[in-house]
Order: sequence, then structure tokens, then C-alpha cells
Amino acid sequence: MGFRIYYLDHGKTLRRRMNKTGSTKNTLEVYLKGKTIFSSRGKWLTPLMELDGFLQTCRCNPAELTVQDKIVGQAAALLLKRLRIGYVKAHIMSRPAKATLERNMISHDFDLLIERIDCRTEEMFLHETDAGKVYRFVKAKMSGGVQKSPGKQGNNKY
Repeated sequence: MGFRIYYLDHGKTLRRRMNKTGSTKNTLEVYLKGKTIFSSRGKWLTPLMELDGFLQTCRCNPAELTVQDKIVGQAAALLLKRLRIGYVKAHIMSRPAKATLERNMISHDFDLLIERIDCRTEEMFLHETDAGKVYRFVKAKMSGGVQKSPGKQGNNKY
């Protein structure tokens, strides 16, 4: 999956749960009245950016949509706030993401709640409340406009 996770549960249990609940190859699915209207197999925050593009052409009210995502961290929660999504269902959700959704009165549910996701994006936006800031960062990162931190070696996990 590309994410290391701080477990509140045993790692084996988490892997088993993900194998059961994560049977679809889609990483994100969007429903309107129970019907799938959008899906993505993308990684990181790419599916939410794809959803943003889709919503600009869709004649649907985002508040009536259900977004089902495999992992919802703080940055994803802020993007979902920006999109004005009505209901969020996550297989795994971090506590900061849950707090953000609650502060913004976005209905949500999850299979597994964890302290946080071990990901640079989660760290960068851990205390952020400005959804626009996250959106601009992700957009720049996807277009190649964000540089790796100087002096950092190895795999840069955004």
C-alpha cells in the first residue's frame, strides 16, 4: 500500500482486515444514492484530486455523496472538507482526520481508527486547518512543482 501505519491493533489483524475489506482494486469509490458514480485506483491523494476534477463536470451535490476511501489521513480529510463531501467511509482513519471531519460536521465511519499514518503528508499537515493549503500542495506535487527536502536521502513518501 505504500503507507506504514502506527498500529493500535496487531499488524496481522490489520493485514487480515485489509485483505477482507480491501477486496476491490479501487482505492476510492464515490456513491450517489447507493450507485457508484466515480472510482479510482490511484495512490496517495491522487484519487481525491481526480474526484475534484470529476465534481467540476458532475451535476451532483457533493453533500449528497458518500466517499469510500481505503485510508483517510489528515490531508485527505481536509481535501474532503474542501470538496464538501457529505459522508466519508474509510477502512483506516487517523485520529487527526477524524477530528477534522468532526470539526467540519462531516458524517463519517471507519473500520479501524489509528493514532496517525506514518507518512510525510500526515506529518506536514497534522495541525493544519486550511484545506486550500493542502490542495495547493498536492496539486503542485502532482505537477512536479514540489521539491524534496534538501539533505534528505531515500524514499520520499508523500
